[in-house]
Amino acid sequence: MTVDEFVQSQIAPQHHALVAALRALVRECAPDAVEAVSYNMPVWKGRKIFAYITANQKGITLGFVYGVRLVDRHALLRGTAQWARHLKLKDDRALPVEAVRDYVQQALAIDREGMPDDESE
Repeated sequence: MTVDEFVQSQIAPQHHALVAALRALVRECAPDAVEAVSYNMPVWKGRKIFAYITANQKGITLGFVYGVRLVDRHALLRGTAQWARHLKLKDDRALPVEAVRDYVQQALAIDREGMPDDESE
């Protein structure tokens, strides 16, 4: 299944514009990343998966696999998992574009550096 097919069949129509905006933003920041469906969600891969989208009726979550290593200059990251952090989004009109750019660029840099063996998936 392609990401387009996944979005059409698995994400509520009211969130399609937000997902499209997020996908375009990640593509802009990480043009060489591979966008795919993995673990039943849209993901972006460099060396490994570095970002993903999940959805529910309330909104969209943009997650970063090694988000704990991101510098949260925008104070938007949430989560208590060992490594991942995420931000919750509800509307494409309120998309924090500069924050998302910053987080994606940081996540991509972490992916390029690689993670020590004890931190890998």
